[in-house]
Amino acid sequence: MSLRDVEDLVADLPYALRIQIVGYARSVELAAPTILLEAGLQAAPSLIDQLTFLAGVRRLEAIVSSSYWTLYNANRLLGETDGGIPVVGSTEYSTTAPIYKRLRRLYNDLEEILEDQGLRAVLRMPYGQAALELLNER
Repeated sequence: MSLRDVEDLVADLPYALRIQIVGYARSVELAAPTILLEAGLQAAPSLIDQLTFLAGVRRLEAIVSSSYWTLYNANRLLGETDGGIPVVGSTEYSTTAPIYKRLRRLYNDLEEILEDQGLRAVLRMPYGQAALELLNER
């Protein structure tokens, strides 16, 4: 897995999301030799690629999760206070809106994949610790 794999992973997302995710993964790729050195590891290209991919997945998960929970909580709060539904510009984000349903489905699918692949714990680790974990899984 590498930066190219991150680009492939997010190819179908809107441009603004793609550049955030790829840009973050690229920054971790550039910092990876230092991260690995500080963790007492050699900066092997394959390990740098794995950390880069992990960074892309981490950023994707952060964006999807925070967006979903922001809309979920806004709907819940506004529903409890009879405040209506969340609206940004001319777009409604009610729990029945297609955009909310797509986001919820993306969130649920991503969470399921992370669990199935055993990535949940690794995503929460500092990168040096994650690199050690990735090496131990080989």
